[in-house]
Amino acid sequence: MIRTGQGLRLSPKGMRKIGDKALREIFQMLNRNRWGQHATPLRGVQGDRLEETKRYEYGDPLNIKISETLLNALEGGSQGIPLKIGPKDFSVHRQEFSTDSETVLLIDVSYSMLMNDALQAGKKVALALNRLIEIKFPQDVLHLVAFRSNAKIIRAEDLPSIVAITYFMEHGTDIKEALRFSRQLLGSQRAANRQIILITDGEPTAVTLDRGGRLHSGWGSALLHERIVQETLKEVKRCTQAGIKINTFMLGTDFYRRGFIDQLSRLNTGRVFYTSPDQIGNYIVVDYIANKRKRIGRA
Repeated sequence: MIRTGQGLRLSPKGMRKIGDKALREIFQMLNRNRWGQHATPLRGVQGDRLEETKRYEYGDPLNIKISETLLNALEGGSQGIPLKIGPKDFSVHRQEFSTDSETVLLIDVSYSMLMNDALQAGKKVALALNRLIEIKFPQDVLHLVAFRSNAKIIRAEDLPSIVAITYFMEHGTDIKEALRFSRQLLGSQRAANRQIILITDGEPTAVTLDRGGRLHSGWGSALLHERIVQETLKEVKRCTQAGIKINTFMLGTDFYRRGFIDQLSRLNTGRVFYTSPDQIGNYIVVDYIANKRKRIGRA
């Protein structure tokens, strides 16, 4: 810990240790569960060499497959020793690589998240993802944002001490405002991939209107709640139009809350995961890594 003008704060070394521990615990659980029998590809930001090969083209990584290269030279008419190998003879392994991305991790800090241990799980995921990006994908950008009735950027070193409603004095969970705040953050840069990871346990119960003013579902009827949902979906559409993917991790088993999330998924290209606090870390870390890989090399 280090002392600042605002009190005690985790030192960078302490932050790394906590992040390492969170990441290690998630991967230990993955190994125990064997996570769909798939290996976890954590071997560096430049990607893994594939067994597939192709003829070398200018700009390809020089992961040469010697046996195929020699065979190509022989088939091309080269004779005698030493064997003459031309540029067109080279075969190289195809390779995966990581694309740069910018992510906003949105953590719902409402009281219900605290009561069902979801907030603690969300904090652990944030610490692990922050550390994963530091050590494996340093070209990426991660914004950590806590929200309830409004949204606020939080620093990774403040995560261990954050509690529900620390920054939020008003009532209601305003997902629209959280998405708007995230969209503006992501609009400041032009990464190849931009996404919002939304961690919540319910539907929006409040909304900030485009022309000012707020609505809260505690004030009235089901019609008021439906208007809050529709106002929130307007912001989902804006994110979609901006090319921002929203991946939602819904905690809990209350089926009545799925209506809003299902509508969100129909409007956006992101995915929805219904999971529990003890499994959410597995989903988010594996999903992040899986989406960091794409194949290069032309046929």
